[in-house]
Amino acid sequence: EVYEHVLRAHEKCLEMCVEGATLRDIHKVSVQMLAKSLRQLGIVNLSKHGVQQIIMQGLYKPYYPHSIGHWLGMDTHDVHTVSALKPLEAGCVLTVEPGLYLPRNVHEIPAQYRGIGIRLEDDVVVRSGGQPPEVISGGVPITVEDVEALVQEGLSGQPGEGFGGSGARGSFPWFQPLHGRTN
Repeated sequence: EVYEHVLRAHEKCLEMCVEGATLRDIHKVSVQMLAKSLRQLGIVNLSKHGVQQIIMQGLYKPYYPHSIGHWLGMDTHDVHTVSALKPLEAGCVLTVEPGLYLPRNVHEIPAQYRGIGIRLEDDVVVRSGGQPPEVISGGVPITVEDVEALVQEGLSGQPGEGFGGSGARGSFPWFQPLHGRTN
């Protein structure tokens, strides 16, 4: 459930990576969506706080402590001096990486969500003429179904459909399927 909330924010933010938008615009949308998710999931007390209050009071920050992403240059973080207010142009490369982190030891968080951390990251190239961005990392599984299939492939040691079918990602004994989680 948490994964699906982060995935929806991720998909919306990817759509926004077009000429003229700014990282700040994209970040604001990610905050809006994730603050709403925190309220819907019962992580931030919904009887006391509306989404705007969650944002204005910074109540989302313990669970989403970073910005939506950053520019990419020759090195991962070498363009830190470029403003988040600079409009995106064709050819710009940036990351989109919303996330929610729900500490195990915060008892105000519903028990079924404690200890979950989700961050979905893609690298994108802004394209010209209103085209959707090119998602450089688009070959990496990201939907719930694809991630679960990959995990099951790793757990079974048997190659599955898609993802090269080689089983090359190995075993993930520490990873549980997203549906039917008990902790």
